[in-house]
Amino acid sequence: MKWKVALTIEARGDYEMFRLQELVREKGFEPVFLGPLAGKARAARLMDCDAVIAGGDIYDAPLLETLRNQGRMKIIARFGVGYDQVDLEAASRFGIAVTNTAGTMAGPVAEMTAALLLSAARCVPFYDRMLRGRRWDVGPVGTSVHGKTVGLVGFGSIARGFMACMAGFGCRFLAFDPAVPPEEVRRLGAEPTPLEELAARSDFVSLHVPRTPETEGLWDQQMLRRMKPAAILINTSRGGIVREADLIEALRDGTIAGAGLDVFEQEPLPPDSPLLHLPNVVMTAHAAGWDDQTELVTGGRALENILDIAGGRVPRDILNADYAQAPGQR
Repeated sequence: MKWKVALTIEARGDYEMFRLQELVREKGFEPVFLGPLAGKARAARLMDCDAVIAGGDIYDAPLLETLRNQGRMKIIARFGVGYDQVDLEAASRFGIAVTNTAGTMAGPVAEMTAALLLSAARCVPFYDRMLRGRRWDVGPVGTSVHGKTVGLVGFGSIARGFMACMAGFGCRFLAFDPAVPPEEVRRLGAEPTPLEELAARSDFVSLHVPRTPETEGLWDQQMLRRMKPAAILINTSRGGIVREADLIEALRDGTIAGAGLDVFEQEPLPPDSPLLHLPNVVMTAHAAGWDDQTELVTGGRALENILDIAGGRVPRDILNADYAQAPGQR
């Protein structure tokens, strides 16, 4: 029987999604495009699928148990690097492999991080709104980027790509990442810096860490108050890294000058969010990782992981190698 591969990612480009589905067919699988899944319908729609190229869907223990014991699910191949929506322990317990596609979105996210920083620094949204309202208004002067200090919280592939984008402005770089040896940070052109010092010295702070129990709420009122009043915070990692209520207060009272956000504590962003009414914040809808190649490149990498499982191999991007020890997988 041909494996069914569900695609629960958002179709940002019809042609790219068509190409990805054709690639799934070329590899001998049957693609089933479902789009983003939520609520009680998730289990029913995935029940006859062997694999899923998953977007931001939630895979909790009850759903994973149902998909394994009553369905055919063998692998959840995350489309992207984040996996905080998947219960890895439960997936291992029920013998379901979980993978991600680390690195495939690094370029687009790095570019969007730079775009948010420049837009926030030079007040681009303000001028756009004024002109659309038929007002030729000088408005705020913004802040220069040239020669400023950029603090990188996390120093993985996205942070390094973003650093390359900003290097042409003559910026200086500070980096905090306990997982990266200081000598490597220095070799790549940044200064290893303790987190609190980084917050205090940076003109721009950019967050590039995964959402884990250790990073949840990392950038709170205390960290915001360590920043310069003229500083700007950029977050293209995960919404839960920043305590949103603290950030809103900091933007309102001038603790910091502005923010550029692609991710939020609740997504989609609620229509009553105060962020929507703050003039000193630039926002995009968790779109940083998307460009005209994302669906095919990132989806293709997820498909490689599915091919490994189908071929009896451990995927290179495995997140829970102990899945193979679950009953029925030995």
